Amino acid sequence: MLSRRGSASPCQDVIFEAAEDLYSNATLVFTKGAHKRIQLTRPRVASSYCYEFCGMVGVPFSALRFTLDSRPLNTESYLLGPCIIKVHHSCDILQSSQNSLQPALLDLLSTGLQADVQIKTQDSVFYAHKCILMCRSAKFKAMFSNSMSEADTCLVDLVETSSFLFDKLLKWIYTGSAIMPENWSEVCDLLVMADEYFLTDLKMRCEEDLVSKLRPDNLIELLVIAHQLPLLTNTLINECKEMFVKEFPKIRDSNPNLEEMISSVPGLMTELFSRFHRVSSKARKRRVTFRINEDIVDTLDDVSTINSGYSSTASSFA
Repeated sequence: MLSRRGSASPCQDVIFEAAEDLYSNATLVFTKGAHKRIQLTRPRVASSYCYEFCGMVGVPFSALRFTLDSRPLNTESYLLGPCIIKVHHSCDILQSSQNSLQPALLDLLSTGLQADVQIKTQDSVFYAHKCILMCRSAKFKAMFSNSMSEADTCLVDLVETSSFLFDKLLKWIYTGSAIMPENWSEVCDLLVMADEYFLTDLKMRCEEDLVSKLRPDNLIELLVIAHQLPLLTNTLINECKEMFVKEFPKIRDSNPNLEEMISSVPGLMTELFSRFHRVSSKARKRRVTFRINEDIVDTLDDVSTINSGYSSTASSFA
């Protein structure tokens, strides 16, 4: 069940809130902080609510991305209760005419027009502009401001760096947006690279993307690696722990070396067992017992079955 933790929505609605100004064909159609309410009637997949919202404000579905509780919304999940969904522009805005600055900067990078520095990576050469690199990255600022060889030669040698990931890093520097790699391990590498170049906003974007890529078959490996990453928040690790408890049978079947992998991180086994204990304790507190009135026992054949009562854990409905 998807819901906004701790929210106290006065009505049974799905609320869409603009996290930024939303545009369509160069026209502002929905201001930051504005809300749209869609009545919560029956269980529906999140995508149906999102498409309905897009129709109400006149912005294409492909031009937007949606988040719930600060993480990407799974549009294939069902919405069973009131919640607040934040709406952002997707990376496709780069290709639209509604924002002329981002496409112009992207074109400046791709064409290398008036470039004054060359950056060599594993199998590519990028032509960039010092002023843009310096104002966006503290590492580049130090590199070109001090008496380092790069400042004199206008050549940066990064032959050990992945060209694929550095291209995304440069696009983020120039436009503040980039399409994330499909492979989660490459997203981890991009996050480490963003930390090296002091790009806090890119690190946050990578963390959000890793949360959206969590699956039972990759969770343990990602959880182990997450403890080695320069994360900004504990969101990724907490989401891993939460899924570990909820999807444990699938995770156990997908990871034959489960205990060995968990033990590779000091204290992780204890943390996971503590999470299991807290969840089971809450479940016991919410346990509800249903008993059938003894007055109707005489009318039924199996008296022993009726008197035994029925117990069910209500935690899944909380």
